[in-house]
Amino acid sequence: MLRLIERVNKELWLLLSMFAIAGLLNVLADAQRVVLGFYTLPTVVAAYLYGRRHAVLTAYGSVLLALLVTAMPTARTGDWMFHQPRQLADLGAWAGTLLVTAYLMGTVCERKNAQVRELRQTYNGVLVLLRHFISKDEYTEHHSY
Repeated sequence: MLRLIERVNKELWLLLSMFAIAGLLNVLADAQRVVLGFYTLPTVVAAYLYGRRHAVLTAYGSVLLALLVTAMPTARTGDWMFHQPRQLADLGAWAGTLLVTAYLMGTVCERKNAQVRELRQTYNGVLVLLRHFISKDEYTEHHSY
């Protein structure tokens, strides 16, 4: 089942998760800082599963979605978001932090994956060397297997 889900476009799943989080939190929570904290979840998941590129793109998407969701209620009341400098400053600080977090976490996960691949190659190389040395003697070859 998980393999079937992974075949679907990764960006679409991340976008769907961002919209689901935005919809759920805007209904349940009233404090902007609490809501912005939950927008980081898709970015962290993207960094861990897909690497730096997807994490940064997800962070940009989260920032745009948060900006849109933040501007919509103020547009209904007639107040424009830029008349509330504290709210805009909070959003800007959060956006910068989220982008830096996405870049750094994506880089760390890519390095970890590269180290795991290198470790697997080294392990396979050691096995090839051992098979080469063991295959010289028929008794130890069959005994070792």
